Amino acid sequence: MSHVIVADLSRLARKVSDQGMLIGRLADMGVTLLSVDEPHIDRTAAGKLSANLLGSVNQFYSDVLSERVRYRMGEAVKAGRFVWRAPLGYRNVQANGTKNLAIDSERAPMIRKAFELLATGSYKTDAVLKAVNAMGLRTIRGNAVTPQSFSQMIRNPVYMGWIHSGENKVKE
Repeated sequence: MSHVIVADLSRLARKVSDQGMLIGRLADMGVTLLSVDEPHIDRTAAGKLSANLLGSVNQFYSDVLSERVRYRMGEAVKAGRFVWRAPLGYRNVQANGTKNLAIDSERAPMIRKAFELLATGSYKTDAVLKAVNAMGLRTIRGNAVTPQSFSQMIRNPVYMGWIHSGENKVKE
């Protein structure tokens, strides 16, 4: 491979350190980086300066966007809204312009049964998973619930009535 072509440097990396590392590794392998929208990026002093400046701008944009998203999601959580994909046993609903959760009448009884069995202390997690999968519990895509997904599910605070994002935590 002699060249790597990107639309622009923001597609290569959003962090200046990552961008520098990638460009350096490509150069070490004798690979030339070409940017469609930034043809002045090359191995000259001016080209390297341009790459570094653009990398800084790209990182700034990414960081500002992340801050805005975290703030807005935090405000949504404070308002008691659930802004993510519903966990198994619930479904996403929208009423009066507000996103929230509703019980999935098909899957919720099996989820409840899983928690009831676990709460007795008489069953191991894998046995409960096997039991609810045998009852017909399936993911949204129709697959059996995997051990990894089940482990995440039983630790999910939503099932205890909590919605949280970062430091924001609201009891529903």
